[in-house]
Amino acid sequence: MHLVNLRARVSGALLFLACAATAPAQSPQPGSMLGRAVDARGAPLAGVEVIADNTQFYDINAIGVTDAEGRYAVDTRHPPGTWVGSARITRTYNGKRFVLELDPDSVDAFAGNVGAVRNFTWKLSGERRDGLGTYGMSVIYYFEGFEDPQFPGEFLDTDFVELTLTPVGPLVDGSVGAAIVARGERTPDGPAVRDVPIGRYTITARYLAPGLPVRPLLLRIRNTGNYVPALTADFDEVLETLYRIEMDVTIDTAFIFDGDFESAPDAPRLPAPV
Repeated sequence: MHLVNLRARVSGALLFLACAATAPAQSPQPGSMLGRAVDARGAPLAGVEVIADNTQFYDINAIGVTDAEGRYAVDTRHPPGTWVGSARITRTYNGKRFVLELDPDSVDAFAGNVGAVRNFTWKLSGERRDGLGTYGMSVIYYFEGFEDPQFPGEFLDTDFVELTLTPVGPLVDGSVGAAIVARGERTPDGPAVRDVPIGRYTITARYLAPGLPVRPLLLRIRNTGNYVPALTADFDEVLETLYRIEMDVTIDTAFIFDGDFESAPDAPRLPAPV
């Protein structure tokens, strides 16, 4: 008898799950933009600001806020015209305020009287759906000098800088980050490692120019303080929703001249100068 009841309960649970899995998605409601905001793991996000922006009239928008289930609804009946949806979340992280944009499932405009469903996901990295860059931010670096201090006449090239960024604690969304090892690339804002999830990082760097020895770099916050072999840094606000870490880097001349350079096990060697 107990076995029969157990089977009935399991069958009922499976039926419920099957119904939930096949439940229809939200349908558009006339005169409303509605949907849900979740994090990268699918958990609902409360307190997200959702914006419906009218494309016909300048600076006309309707704003809603998600509830505990991450759901929202915004009235788009007036003024008439088409609308596009966006959303952003505000978080305090390591004592700093961050306002970050969420990824919409569609960037298409819709008729306000017809309505639309727009769902949003909080992504810390990856290309933006609207083509305006990435959800991750940039770690920008600048050489203090231009000439290689060990090889006079050789000029330092930012393309050959490799950064290692190791997260210190959780990222801004509470998730566990992974170490990033990448060479910088040229951007309109300067040489940078792009698309870095917002977090606190300990950063080290190496200079990997072809045909030259592999050498460590020293770092400091841009125009601030002393150079160190490993720098722990947070992102700073440039504009609302835009954040950067900006550093100066330089060849570690102590490493070159105190004998460590010659004993570095994996450093390729140049022929001795004639």
